[in-house]
Amino acid sequence: MRSMKYIIGIVGVLMLILFSVSCSHLEGAGDCLSGPYIYKMKFECDIEGSDYVATKAGYAWEDGTVIHVQFTSKKVKGLATYNAATDEWVVETEKALSVVDKSQCEVYWFNGLQDASGDIITIGPDVSSFKDIDASYSLFEGGLLVISAKLTPMTSRLRFLGEPGRTFTVDGLRYCSEYSFTSNVFTRVSEKITVEIGPEGSSNYYYVIFADSKSRTLTIEGEYNTAYVRSFPEEVLVVGTSGYMTVPTFENLGKWTLVNPDNSKEIFVPQVSETIVSNVKGSAATLQAQVLDEGNGMLLSTGFVYGTAASPTLETSASYSFEPTVNLSVRIGGLDKTTTYYVRAYASNPRGLVYGPESSFTTTDESDGISSDGYDDDDEEDWNTEGNAGEGDDVVKDDWSGDSDWGSGEDSTEGDEIGKDNWSDESDWGSGEDSAEGDEIVKDVWPEDEDWGTGEDSADDGSIGKDDWADNEDWNDEEWTEDDTL
Repeated sequence: MRSMKYIIGIVGVLMLILFSVSCSHLEGAGDCLSGPYIYKMKFECDIEGSDYVATKAGYAWEDGTVIHVQFTSKKVKGLATYNAATDEWVVETEKALSVVDKSQCEVYWFNGLQDASGDIITIGPDVSSFKDIDASYSLFEGGLLVISAKLTPMTSRLRFLGEPGRTFTVDGLRYCSEYSFTSNVFTRVSEKITVEIGPEGSSNYYYVIFADSKSRTLTIEGEYNTAYVRSFPEEVLVVGTSGYMTVPTFENLGKWTLVNPDNSKEIFVPQVSETIVSNVKGSAATLQAQVLDEGNGMLLSTGFVYGTAASPTLETSASYSFEPTVNLSVRIGGLDKTTTYYVRAYASNPRGLVYGPESSFTTTDESDGISSDGYDDDDEEDWNTEGNAGEGDDVVKDDWSGDSDWGSGEDSTEGDEIGKDNWSDESDWGSGEDSAEGDEIVKDVWPEDEDWGTGEDSADDGSIGKDDWADNEDWNDEEWTEDDTL
């Protein structure tokens, strides 16, 4: 009996082993034993597009590279991992595969993805995605799995050239954001991408396509509330191609259009009026002009340029600048007398700088009314910053005496016409009491006794503070008394 039980036990173990081995080669046999199932894989792969050129088995795979495989006939998914040390691929599946010759599968590769495991794969615009939805696989006796695939990019590859350190956003692109390994579904989004130009004048690559394949329009964020907009021909950003774009600037738009994002309308240079010159007197003149049209953009600078040569500019002539404004007006001085000057107003916005029509005027040899402090005696500011205006200034001529016009802590001197006081020579104000009886201005009309009681009604005989209320308590806590006359 014991020998019989021993034989039966050995046979049972052998059958279990054989069953397990055969189960690992039956496609869809995951119900008989739970996975995972491990297969050695030979990967025969071509990679095309985006500068990848390789023949079968000729690409230098990096250690740890992950390939996602969907064995489509039975919806079995497999994760293939490359081991550079052994130069081998290993595939892990949840269900067993059966021996088969040339069955269909799908192969996906997310190049540059740090973590490609899990059911939900987070991708992004900086990851290049490749696929072959018509790949094939064969499983031979002994468990060797051979997959043949021709991987092609799912997007185009794009980089930006521009000033090092420049950061901006780009709108109008679409990229793969997520892949569900379980359901074999990709999620593609159209969101703004933030781009940074590196020290070498180039950004990283972005793996994208146009969000709108019909308009094929991109929008790049600009400074000072601007945006660059451009539509592209069909050969740009074609799936599988690689290229670059030069980032536009205010000075070099290229084929881009500069717009105001608030209204999506194009920005033009401002329009400036001719300068009106008036009140030319000696070496001074008044200049006036207007910004007639801001050009649908933000004003960045405004002012005047003037000089003795025609067509003055900011680079060649004197200038006067304002905080950006549409109304320009200033009186300039320090000009050479009896000299002809040329003047133009200017304004700039993100689209550019423009000058208005030129005007000219000739200074005279008369006094310009400009004091040593640089101010006009007549209409302009007549005070300098440190004292009275110069002796020649008519408006601010000092009407006070030559002596100190104000005493220090006392009345002004008797000879001062403006500061002459009307008070008595004695102390005009008592300290804490009524003013002296002889003071004409502040003569008090109250009684000499204390005019106001402390917390009580004023005295009955006070002519000003006499109260009209009853002498008894005028207010109670809640209401008036019936005999209160107020």
